[in-house]
Amino acid sequence: MKASSNVEIFQPVLFVLLAALFACGSDTPIQGFDLSNPDSRGLVDSTAIREVDFELTYTDSIVPTGAVSSSLLLGSFNNVESRVLLRFNTIPDTAEITKAALILRTNAIIGDEVKTAFSATVHNVLEDWNELTVTDENFHHNYDRSPLASAEILSVTQVFDENDSLIIEPVRFQFNDAGVALVNGWADTTDATPNYGMLIDFSNSAFIKSFFTVSNAANRPLLELEVMSGSVLDTVFVPVTQDAFIARELLPPPSGPLYVDNIFGKHAIVKFDLSAIRRESTVNRAQLELTVDQANTFISESQFSFQVMRLLKPFTEPDSVAFDFGFAALATVSATGSKITVSESSLPVFRRIVQDWVTGQVENHGLLIRTNTPGQSISRVAIVAAQLNPAEAPLLRIDFSSAPSIPNQN
Repeated sequence: MKASSNVEIFQPVLFVLLAALFACGSDTPIQGFDLSNPDSRGLVDSTAIREVDFELTYTDSIVPTGAVSSSLLLGSFNNVESRVLLRFNTIPDTAEITKAALILRTNAIIGDEVKTAFSATVHNVLEDWNELTVTDENFHHNYDRSPLASAEILSVTQVFDENDSLIIEPVRFQFNDAGVALVNGWADTTDATPNYGMLIDFSNSAFIKSFFTVSNAANRPLLELEVMSGSVLDTVFVPVTQDAFIARELLPPPSGPLYVDNIFGKHAIVKFDLSAIRRESTVNRAQLELTVDQANTFISESQFSFQVMRLLKPFTEPDSVAFDFGFAALATVSATGSKITVSESSLPVFRRIVQDWVTGQVENHGLLIRTNTPGQSISRVAIVAAQLNPAEAPLLRIDFSSAPSIPNQN
């Protein structure tokens, strides 16, 4: 799809030419310069390219969360819902368990800051799963619908008290008789009860609650067990062994913007028309500028990090996307940010990508823009597309040096 052209050429002054030449670094020098003749020194130009050959959102498979996320997400918000899987493989087989409770500790909430709550329930899982690979697509939701425990989930997050100490709200699920019997079965090595762990489900949620995972030793999920050994009653805490959240989209996001997300495999692809730049030009600086569509964006962490990589072949859906890991630039946007740009530390890499396209050393198949933190959260960033808003279309700013045209001597 071809966006309307909006290419601006700015004519700089010639006294910056020498600085531009030094900025070329190890690139092939521009041919045709006579430094003793100012009129032959060529041009040092800037161009802002909004003309896009094509743009689209490419959707891959859902990303597993168990091995990478520092949060367990439970609830529903913005047409995304998430449930929690837990497994405890180190329950002691030395005594009778008389009581059991699951303890989760609050990390944050995702949603509107309003007073509300929802009910959550614990269930026995009936199929095996692995935190390295489990997703909502492959889990099949095979679990016993009879609840083993329940708790109320409040829309509060971690807070600081008057002494600046962090107060982390614990959520306690007290197991019923069936839950205690199940945990005893998991502990008894002579019992045939398979330990596939537990699923935490919810109902009537207007927000998503975030809990700490196994990666946080101080606040990870725990089983609190009251055990009877002979006539001695004791309390034992068992830390979680595996955990993950499994998320699904209830509805796809609104059409129009380009999307990049952490869970549902959405990546943006943009190809710019570079025909305005002469092939022999030397790129001194290149910067990508994308406008955030805030109405369709939600970021659950302090910022969202992107990878920007060149495609190695033309994109043809539904073929897999081939991209160059060796040339990966980074970009970020905050939860309230309006622009996405390549970070200063990654500008040399991004300049090299554009330089190779301009000279034809690498064919221009476009850029892949994807998350740098797959599986860590349900964050989604919407990018304004050229086809809907040419004035805020993806923008490629290039500073470059070009040799002057050599007059025809014939």
